[in-house]
Amino acid sequence: MACLSQEERFLVNFRNNQHRLMFSGLTAIVGLIVSFSMMYVGGPTAHHLPGAPFHIVAFLGAGAAGWFCLRAFGLNGWQGPVCTFGGGLGITLLGAVIGSWICVILTACDLMVSAIVERGFQNLEKTMTFFDLVQTLIMSPVLGGISIIDAAESLAVLLVWGLGMAGLHVYVRRLRTRWPVAETSQRKDD
Repeated sequence: MACLSQEERFLVNFRNNQHRLMFSGLTAIVGLIVSFSMMYVGGPTAHHLPGAPFHIVAFLGAGAAGWFCLRAFGLNGWQGPVCTFGGGLGITLLGAVIGSWICVILTACDLMVSAIVERGFQNLEKTMTFFDLVQTLIMSPVLGGISIIDAAESLAVLLVWGLGMAGLHVYVRRLRTRWPVAETSQRKDD
């Protein structure tokens, strides 16, 4: 991208960001579909999942994780399925971490607001200390990982997950045929 003009660099970056946003939206939808499959045909502890809050944080976590994992999808040859599998695992694990953090932050905000409504600003520090919040942020991805391991015991959930990742791969593969590549659009200085 060093030989591109400023306008050409802007267009390449703008299109790549559009692709990232579109891919993030699609991964959020796939994450939502997988979360419903985890809830209804998941492993033995699936009945402990909280329902709507679980689906919301799965949607948000998968969408945020998709922003970072776009480059692993849509590659040619043997690299395509291998990188798609790795990218799918990355989206799943990172989405679980981000989703669990969103859940913790929203819970902490709910505790703070309810404490303020009930008691005003007095004794607010007794609601949740900073140490409690940090400890919960560290422990919450473990719970997200447990739900993923539990869901992996269900063949139906794995099938839904695999089909979702394959669909994302095919979408990005088609997108890459129209992808603006910096190396091929360099200016010729004669």
